[in-house]
Amino acid sequence: MRGSLRRSRLQLFFIFSMAILTVLILPSVFTSRVVSGERISSAVMLTIEAPWDTIDDGVKECFLDALRYAEFQGKVFIYRVDSYGGYLDAGFEIGDAVLNAEIPTIAYVHRNKALSAGTLIILPSDILAVQKYSIIGAMQPVTVNPVTGEIVYINESKVLNPIIKRAEAYSHRAGRNFTAVELFIRQALVFNSTEAILN
Repeated sequence: MRGSLRRSRLQLFFIFSMAILTVLILPSVFTSRVVSGERISSAVMLTIEAPWDTIDDGVKECFLDALRYAEFQGKVFIYRVDSYGGYLDAGFEIGDAVLNAEIPTIAYVHRNKALSAGTLIILPSDILAVQKYSIIGAMQPVTVNPVTGEIVYINESKVLNPIIKRAEAYSHRAGRNFTAVELFIRQALVFNSTEAILN
């Protein structure tokens, strides 16, 4: 009971801190992003978490609808991610939409993780926040045999190089450490929240 109360207080403190940070930083960081001549003053939030935490076509459609709505309304788009990952094509479509968004975007890794395709979709955001003790990375692609459930890690350059180039574009947009992102893909590197901030 005490642990859950402390966790609730920490989450409330973090959300309050994010709100203050958003109010203080966004007007100065995004003065060039103006929608219909007006400043952005509120946000649309989408949460990707269990039981709908697999980055697949369903999550992609919800994500794209929410992002379009935020753009139409001229609002900041905040998306919270707690995911082990999912499908590469859905991850790319979400990442491309964030990359080309006409409004400020904020990705927040809450609870535990944004791994694999979960990391892919947070890379192009304007602001990336990682909750303490959360992890990101492990983007090495895999295939899963639908009959046996066997997982095969993919190391072929024909598959890896396009993923790396796309992740490079996502990272470059927000000035993120591309060397670390490449290691997320090639070696399934994982960062905890402290390492993510330092890199």
